[in-house]
Amino acid sequence: MACVLGYKPLASRSARDAVVTHQPTQGTGTGPTPLLQIQSVVHHGRVVEVRGRTAPKTTVMINGEKAAVVFDDCGFRHFVGPLPSGLTIISVTAQDEGGGVNTAQVAVYLE
Repeated sequence: MACVLGYKPLASRSARDAVVTHQPTQGTGTGPTPLLQIQSVVHHGRVVEVRGRTAPKTTVMINGEKAAVVFDDCGFRHFVGPLPSGLTIISVTAQDEGGGVNTAQVAVYLE
């Protein structure tokens, strides 16, 4: 794992655990990969809220659904679920106008 953002290791298997890994990849453009920060994963029962931020003019997709980038700091929030018991991998991808791509995966375990 390249990056763990303030969460306990997944091995403890608590419903509050989340592990974030970043896998920056370059798309068809020649520019740098866009900013993608996962700031928190908040549990609301069987639904999780993914919060983060990106750069201006960047599209964020979470599990194939477009997340609205609406906050002053280019922040986004997106709800995923309801999730089944066990391990779920949530994929967060940012793509800029130049084709640069940055992907993070969030592993969430629910009992």
